[in-house]
Amino acid sequence: MSQEAHRYEVALRHSIGRIDHTLATCEDRYPLYADPRSGVWATTRRGSWTAGFWVGLLWLRAVCTEAPAHADVATMWTYRLCAKLEEKTVTRAMTFWHGAAAGYLLTGVPAAAEVALQGAERLAGAFDPALGLLPEGSALRPSPRPRASIDAVAASTALLSWAGGYRSNDALTLMAHRNFATLSLISVDAAGQVIPASTFTVQEAWQPDPAHTNMGAGWARGHAWAMLAAAAAATWLGDEYLPQARHRADRWLAQHMPGAGLPRWHLHHEPDVPDTSAAAMAAVALFKIHELSGGQSPYAARALDHLEALLPHVTTPNGTRPGGMLLNGSYTPVAGVAPHHELIWGDYFLVQALMIATGRLAPEAI
Repeated sequence: MSQEAHRYEVALRHSIGRIDHTLATCEDRYPLYADPRSGVWATTRRGSWTAGFWVGLLWLRAVCTEAPAHADVATMWTYRLCAKLEEKTVTRAMTFWHGAAAGYLLTGVPAAAEVALQGAERLAGAFDPALGLLPEGSALRPSPRPRASIDAVAASTALLSWAGGYRSNDALTLMAHRNFATLSLISVDAAGQVIPASTFTVQEAWQPDPAHTNMGAGWARGHAWAMLAAAAAATWLGDEYLPQARHRADRWLAQHMPGAGLPRWHLHHEPDVPDTSAAAMAAVALFKIHELSGGQSPYAARALDHLEALLPHVTTPNGTRPGGMLLNGSYTPVAGVAPHHELIWGDYFLVQALMIATGRLAPEAI
């Protein structure tokens, strides 16, 4: 085993241990972000928009350990996601893709498919045919005008497409096509600059939303979401979306990761802090785009560069905090919210990237 492969194995082992620790300490609450010094999680009762990432981590743990008891725990938490079926937010796509459909695809547990299909059905019911997309919804940020955002496009594309195939329902697949195409026009300009959120004005035009908490174009995580979205479209909807995925990857590498360091949370705004969660998401997207490119691209090597940049930020166990924490994730640093913390979605994408790097997970599996 090479030195790099050994380090990925060690980091993955620590990350799986962190899932065990989180499960024991958070009990029946959902982890959101953790203090970088103590490892103590801020938790929520209902999971906010991140519930699916925690349940998805439980499914990834079950795959890594092959322990039936771990699949049982993931299944139990998947059923809990049904409490979020009626929430008026497009982030339901993240909940039911990462927390349920991915679990089914990874393990074949029928209960996960059952919950995921319910989530896809409710999500489809929110589609606005006049706008041609899934609006952001009112649960997280109430607004008098329709809003659209980039964050959930990857999960929406994958969940609706998978459910369409599972149910032999072409309408769901067509909805996924239309949602992705419309949001691509709104959220990514011709140069590949990502506009994280937009509002449909009274003049019936989409305008970038100046009130977005992460302050518009230049937001690293927004670009990572956009890469994942295009990779999902190329995976689930067809090769015609691969050029978009490659273009977004090239723009990411030139703009956010031109060298060996971590991306800034935002190119144009203070504070000048990194975002490991964006780098972990980007690594997964790059692995996927490399696989979609027939293995003939620089993207897998660049994904490994991202992992090399991330590993120094993964803790090892000591007397004050647990191992497997991915530190220096930036939730909303402009508002002072968790600017250097462990973030539950950062952990999810790190574990996914490590599983791909160690051969435990095919890039296109979920």
